[in-house]
Amino acid sequence: MRMIDDDERVESENSTDQTNIIYANKIEEVVNKYANNPDTIITSNDTNDVEKILANEMNNCTIKDRTEIQEEIHGVHCMAPDETPELLTRSMEQLSIELDNDDHIPKDEKCAYLLSRRLQQEHELNTSYVNSIEFRSMYLRSELFDVKKAARRIVKALDFLLNIFGEYALMERKIKLSDFTKKELNLMRKGAIQLMPSRDRGGRRIIVAFPGYIFDSVVLVS
Repeated sequence: MRMIDDDERVESENSTDQTNIIYANKIEEVVNKYANNPDTIITSNDTNDVEKILANEMNNCTIKDRTEIQEEIHGVHCMAPDETPELLTRSMEQLSIELDNDDHIPKDEKCAYLLSRRLQQEHELNTSYVNSIEFRSMYLRSELFDVKKAARRIVKALDFLLNIFGEYALMERKIKLSDFTKKELNLMRKGAIQLMPSRDRGGRRIIVAFPGYIFDSVVLVS
């Protein structure tokens, strides 16, 4: 029997962690798809039912998509496009148009975004943090420069920031641990969300989350 050395073990653990992230993203996509479909009702909490839904979604992927996902997981290939200055400039312009298009995103679905624009004007700022290139770039990259998906993700994120931290989160800076309450800090220390000490084969940071544990912890501290 061949012994597994430390390098192989770390590589295996990194691959597993990255797989979990891709898996979690797929869960989010499936949940959003079914949550937005009024004709679909999921009443079971059985993990086997979730597995079946995910398996069905993955089976509907093309061979090309599945290959790209596997290569992304193992750090062989990155699905993100080459980020040139031209791509960034063009995407930023398209993103602004998408965010301001009330036909694509109705006003009642982007209240926090509209508030951020209003606050920016009231304070006579060139831009606020959440409307800066730095902030928007994160969402473009997370959606592989799909402008429509990035716009949707931004308005949801701003609603969350406003609801949890208030108006200053739309204006000044990134949220810091010093903004957390004592209960929120205790939740973070429970380890439900962890930044791994090593990177994957592609040099990417790895974050591991335990959704069920997060929910149970929130219940305990709330």
